[in-house]
Amino acid sequence: MEQKNKEAGPLILLLVNKKTREIILFSCFRLPEPTTADLNVARYLIKLRDPNRQLNKQLELFTEQYHLTRAEGRLCCALADGLTLHDYCAYWNIRISTARSQLSNIFFKTQTKGQAGLMRLIYLFTCL
Repeated sequence: MEQKNKEAGPLILLLVNKKTREIILFSCFRLPEPTTADLNVARYLIKLRDPNRQLNKQLELFTEQYHLTRAEGRLCCALADGLTLHDYCAYWNIRISTARSQLSNIFFKTQTKGQAGLMRLIYLFTCL
């Protein structure tokens, strides 16, 4: 039987200091393979981010453009960083129904139809 080569998605971990409750978001993305064998080419992109830090300027502008609340902006930022809705709820100590309600409001305000469309919009808004 032929096996298809499936690449794993990004590795995303929410690291929590149990004593201080300080957190850091660790993200590791595999970069595309280079076309030539070159040992000097990066193979992975590793990002460390403090989710408590103020939203970066592009996400602040995104939040303002679509008239999102602070909580909705925080949720967009968390999703863009790769957190699941459940991870987001666990960290911010909110119910899943609250997060789903916020997400529904975000979809309405941004006129997107799902998380994939929302992530595309955030990417286009913040990376271009």
